[in-house]
Amino acid sequence: MKNLAGYFDFERNEPCPCGSGRKYKKCCRNTVEDYYMSWREKDWSLMEPPFAQALAALCGLRPDRDERVPGVEEVEEALSYIEDNFFQKEKEEDLVAFLSGMANEFMRLLKEDEYFRHIRLSLDEAVDLSEHLDEHVSELGQDPDREAFENVFEAVMTEWLEKMGEEENGDLAWKIFFGLRQKGYALRERAALLFALKLFSEKIRTATNPFWEAVVRVSIFEAWKGMEELEKFRENEGKVTMEEILEKYPIIKKDISQRHYIKLLPAIGLILTGRLEFKLPAYAVLGGILKAVEHQAKRVLEEGKSDFPAEDLSEKLKDLSPDDELNRLLVETAWDIDYEIFVDTAVTFLDNWLHNEGKDETEEVREAVKVLKESFGDSLVDSSATVYFMHYVLCLAHAFGRREASLPVLGDEKGPGIAWEQIYTPEGLEAYARYLEKMGKPEAAEHVRRVKEEVLLNKVQP
Repeated sequence: MKNLAGYFDFERNEPCPCGSGRKYKKCCRNTVEDYYMSWREKDWSLMEPPFAQALAALCGLRPDRDERVPGVEEVEEALSYIEDNFFQKEKEEDLVAFLSGMANEFMRLLKEDEYFRHIRLSLDEAVDLSEHLDEHVSELGQDPDREAFENVFEAVMTEWLEKMGEEENGDLAWKIFFGLRQKGYALRERAALLFALKLFSEKIRTATNPFWEAVVRVSIFEAWKGMEELEKFRENEGKVTMEEILEKYPIIKKDISQRHYIKLLPAIGLILTGRLEFKLPAYAVLGGILKAVEHQAKRVLEEGKSDFPAEDLSEKLKDLSPDDELNRLLVETAWDIDYEIFVDTAVTFLDNWLHNEGKDETEEVREAVKVLKESFGDSLVDSSATVYFMHYVLCLAHAFGRREASLPVLGDEKGPGIAWEQIYTPEGLEAYARYLEKMGKPEAAEHVRRVKEEVLLNKVQP
């Protein structure tokens, strides 16, 4: 796989894309390269090197616990379907009809499938393109026929798509790649997704890629209908809730999420620069602490080391990659174990800051911190979930860095009188829970005991 500058051409010494944390050459490289050679040996017209790379990664990278890697037989069945119905046809009308059918199947998945509904232009891009289209359609006069409209649409879309770069193309290739590893698909669905993966991975010129056209058409329609319903909602004329609008129109949800994140930036900057020290007590992220330690212990055993540098987790968490196995483990813990206690503790902490240290900050900063406070516990838009997890990991890193200093409740300097390593034991956690009860934190004490049972002792509560 050398000298192939594709989206799925991985460097030997980089972290493996499977998220194991190991170098690619020591993890999935041999398996992926075996698949690559196997695909390249196929006597198929569609098997160009970049596509073979994508297929090798699709089947060869280790899945995480939630992924379903398609079997070789499933992939070959879909590729044979494409080969027989497109590359072995001679009549142009047959080629056009098949390609159109694949693009329509892909468009249906964009509209209906949970793993592809997030593939959209931004709302601003869709509106910009729609307005550009309206200008040209108006030149056709009133009630233009379907053919005339389609010709204008094709011309405007082609002109607009010429502006799209390789980054957007690669982003779509990876989104399709991950979608294919989520569940099984029927033959035609599989064929459409693999055909799309082929064109995106081979960097086919954007304006001539029918699957890009599908993304554009879905985005424009959704933007138009979504904004119409949003306007009715604002004027109290709609019959649906905001939650229903966001679920129905992913492009609207994505736009609101981005705007929400922009509002949060002053508060995030305040925290990242240390002007607002967002350091919560260890009990707020206790599930994550124990899960991270457990993960680190497994790594130590795998690498044959005798020591256990748990303090290194503080630095590792600051540079955590989304593809890292530890990251995926913490995502589950943040939502399934620590969510309620973290949100309650974070809201209390930010309230105290607004009434004390932050009372002399600028109005812009204070408003941003208020938005941040409100975003904890709100999963309506993606940015809220992203910001929640970002701060959860930040507090985890602080906890490992501060150790015993992270154990006391807010406002107490003495703490429970136990060493940091003791919270890795049932006895230490029980002592921590009793301290929290003494400090008037019964919910925190209950959480510590729950974590002790479910995480440390692996007894899942009914």
